Amino acid sequence: MNSSKSKLKSPTIYLYVLAILDLLICLFYVPFFAVDAFMLYHRIEYLYHIWHAYVLLLYGSSRIAQFAATYMVLLATVERFIVVGEFERVFFFFSTKGRYLTIGFVLVVSVALRVPAFFDYEIVHYEECPQFESYVFMPMLTQFTTYPIYNFYVITILHVFVPFAILLILNFVIIALTKKKVYRRLNRKQKFGEASRIASMMRRESVIVHVDRKGISTATRTIVFLVFTYLTCNIISVFMNILENVYPDSSLLVDKDGNSTQFYTIAADLVSIMVVVNSVTRIFIYVICSSNFREEVFTLISTICARLRRVCCCRGKQIEL
Repeated sequence: MNSSKSKLKSPTIYLYVLAILDLLICLFYVPFFAVDAFMLYHRIEYLYHIWHAYVLLLYGSSRIAQFAATYMVLLATVERFIVVGEFERVFFFFSTKGRYLTIGFVLVVSVALRVPAFFDYEIVHYEECPQFESYVFMPMLTQFTTYPIYNFYVITILHVFVPFAILLILNFVIIALTKKKVYRRLNRKQKFGEASRIASMMRRESVIVHVDRKGISTATRTIVFLVFTYLTCNIISVFMNILENVYPDSSLLVDKDGNSTQFYTIAADLVSIMVVVNSVTRIFIYVICSSNFREEVFTLISTICARLRRVCCCRGKQIEL
C-alpha cells in the first residue's frame, strides 16, 4: 500500500520521458544546424547532399518532440495538483498504469498533430544550378492558404498559450492547496491552550513559516523558473508567428526587393536556438528546485562514475596481464 502511494506521488516517469525528449531535441538540432554551418563554411559538397537528404526528417521529428515535451511538463504538474488536492476520483490516471496511458496518449496526439510538418516543404534538386545552390525548398502544405491558419491558430495555441496558462494557474493553486493543508494540520495537532487570540495567531504564523517553507518553496521556485524560461524561450516564437501569419508583408520581414530582412533572419535563428536552450535548462530547473530529484540525479551520476571506474580498472588489469 505504501509503495503504491509513493508511486502515485512520484512524477519521475514524466520527468524521465521529458529528459529523453529534451535529449532528442538537442540531438536533432546538432545535425540540423551545426552540420549545415560546417558544410557551408568548409564548402563540403558530399555533406551538402547528405544534409538535404535528412533535413526534412529531422525537422518533422523535432516538431513532434517539442510538442510532446511541453505536455510532459504539464502532466507532471497536473499529477502534483491531483495529489496535493487529494482528488481521489482521478487517482487512476496517475497510477502506474494510468501514467503509461496518459504518456501514450500524449505521444500519439503529438505525432498526429505534428506529422504534417514532415510535408511542409519538398526539396527539389536542380543539377544545372551552381554548387551549393542546387537544392530548393518548394512549398507543399505551406502553399495552401488554410495550412498557415492551422499552423498558427491550432499548433501555436496548443503548444504555447494553453500549456503556459494551465501551468501558471495550476502551480498557483498547488501553492494555495499546500498552504491550506498546512493550516489544517496545525489546527488538528496544535493546541494553544489558554493563550490569547493574538498570541495564538502569532505562534501559528511562526510555526507556519518553519513548517510550510520546505513544502511551498519547491512549488514557488518551480513556477518562477518554469514560467520564466517557458515565456522567455517562446515569446519570440509567438511574436514571429504573429508577424508571419497576420502581417506577412511587414517591413520587419521583407524589404523593398521582397527579400528577407536581417531582422527576420536573426529572429528565425534565435527561435531555433531558444528551443534548445529551453530543453537544456529544464533539467537544471528540477535539479535546483527539487531536493528529491537532485538526490536521484546525483545518485545516478555517482553510479555511472563508479561503473566507469570499474570498467577502466578491469581494462587496466587486462593490459598488465
